[in-house]
Amino acid sequence: MEFNNENRGLGMSGGQEVENPKEACGGAKPPMFNVSPAVLAEVGLGMCEGGRKYGAYNFRATKVKYSTYYDAVLRHFFAYHAGEDIDPDSGVPHISKLIASAIVLRDAEIHGMLIDDRPPKTPEWHKEFLQKIMDGILERHPESVPAFTELGQSERLEEDATKEPNYSLLNCFTCKFTQDCRVNPENYKDCRKAQGKV
Repeated sequence: MEFNNENRGLGMSGGQEVENPKEACGGAKPPMFNVSPAVLAEVGLGMCEGGRKYGAYNFRATKVKYSTYYDAVLRHFFAYHAGEDIDPDSGVPHISKLIASAIVLRDAEIHGMLIDDRPPKTPEWHKEFLQKIMDGILERHPESVPAFTELGQSERLEEDATKEPNYSLLNCFTCKFTQDCRVNPENYKDCRKAQGKV
């Protein structure tokens, strides 16, 4: 039998393919195949930085506070949300740094090294309260206006570049500028000044 990528892991019995018993056993265990090695490599860089600064696996030797890593995760997440992809202090992507912080948090929890300083639990009724409000918003506004995103901003600018400016929308009929005021509000201000209207 010639082994290749198509028959790797398969055996032959009486001319028929049979499943490798190791695969049948391994298939019932926690899977690792679905975890991205590329992301794990970046997380490893973040963990390496922490290990060199504080000692690898320090979070198994000394208890850590939940609040410390809650803050760290959100700082990285908010920085990424605001448009910063890479942590300037380490050069590691913010998303991978927040995953590294979450790993420390969970590992400490698993090994009984987590100081649980979370605030008191939110009452269960609050979820229903929020959902009731959300249901009302969806009922009043069944169709949502598209969000203003980085992707959408680029598409709008490209679309506007192909259109003739419509200054009448701003009650501006004598503007000498060539760029639509809706794209560059400074044009509108300068135009109004030229007309003596401001």
